[in-house]
Parts: sequence; C-alpha cells; structure tokens
Amino acid sequence: PSAPSNIAPFSPPSAPPVVPVAPAPPAPRDPVQALTSAQHEFLAGAAGAVMAVNDPSGPPHLTDSMVHWDGTLLRLPAQLFTARATNVDRDPRVSLLVHGASPNSWVAITGTASLVHGEQAAIESRLILAKYVAEDEVERRWAELATDGDRIVIQVRPTRFVWRLA
Repeated sequence: PSAPSNIAPFSPPSAPPVVPVAPAPPAPRDPVQALTSAQHEFLAGAAGAVMAVNDPSGPPHLTDSMVHWDGTLLRLPAQLFTARATNVDRDPRVSLLVHGASPNSWVAITGTASLVHGEQAAIESRLILAKYVAEDEVERRWAELATDGDRIVIQVRPTRFVWRLA
C-alpha cells in the first residue's frame, strides 16, 4: 500500500539552532575593597553616625550613635528592646550617615544590618567603647551598661558608599 498523497514523507528532525550563551554578569563588587586608605582612616576615626532604619509606619527611624569600623563592618551599640533593634530585625536594610571631625566631611552608607547578642555583643561593645573612652575605663563603662542585660550590637555590612570629604 502506498502512502496517501497529503502526508509528507518522514524526515529526521534537524538539530536545534545554536543560541549563543551570554556571559554571566560579573559578580557584585564588594565596595569595601575599593576604599582608599584615607577613606578607611575616616571611617575608623569617625565621630559618630546617624542610623536610618525602615519603620513599618512609613518614615525612616533615625538615631544617633557611636560607631566602630574594623575595615569590613560598622558596629553600633544598641539595646534589644528598642525600635531601632526591632526594625533591623524586621528589615535589615539600613542607611548610615557617618560624620567626621569636620562638619563638611561625611559618608552616606547603605548596607545590610544584623543583630549580635550574648558574649559576642559584649566583646564587640568593648571594641566600640575603647574608641570613645580611655583604655582603663572600658571595663567599668561596660559593667555599667551591661546591668540592664539587654545590650546588643548592630553590625552593618556596607553595600554602597557616597563620600563627601572636605
């Protein structure tokens, strides 16, 4: 029997077209690696910082704070039962305005925050205090602060810097 005339003869499928694969986008650059030594020095010697956290009611929640820079992370002292800590726990996206000795020098930083508790918070709190008080006062000041038992540290890993150095 012959094949009906309205059916095309079988032919094997051809290979699918070759679609060039785009190169993967470059990995996000760690902005800390691009800092100059002068920028690291500015952060290490910063007078303080204003931290903005995302308040669920809408406007940002701002607080002034001591700040410690270790070359990778910023650390700010905090208490567990505060709006700032609650907001960081809920939404870790934060901004900092770090100010130096000159009112015309600052850096705006966006980053991701995390809360540090327990003995690690005690260690990091002492690092922060050591920047602001005499070495022989650190333990006494820490003992005073630790009496309420809810001391934590907010660590901020920077994702962007905007500089104004005068």
